[in-house]
Amino acid sequence: MGTDLYDRFVTHKVDASSLPSHDFADLVRELVMPVAPKDMLQVHLGGGSSGAEANELAIAAALTHFAKANNTSVQGLSVLGFDNSNHG
Repeated sequence: MGTDLYDRFVTHKVDASSLPSHDFADLVRELVMPVAPKDMLQVHLGGGSSGAEANELAIAAALTHFAKANNTSVQGLSVLGFDNSNHG
C-alpha cells in the first residue's frame, strides 16, 4: 500500500480538494489522524510544495483563528519576524 500511496500523492501533483480519490477520507482517517496532535478533530492539508508555503498556510490559519476568536479582522494583525531566523 505504501508504494501505491507514494505513486498517487507524491509523484503526481494531485489536488485532493478538487478531485479526491474514492478512498481519500479513509486514508486521512487511517494515516494522518493517528499522528495529529491529541484531541485534534480536523486537519488542513495544504497544496504547497515548500516549507515557505507551509509556513504561509500555517500563519494564515493562525491569524484567521485568532481573528474569529476575538471578533476582529485579520487586516490589523501581523506576524513578527527576526533577522537570521528560518524563513524570517
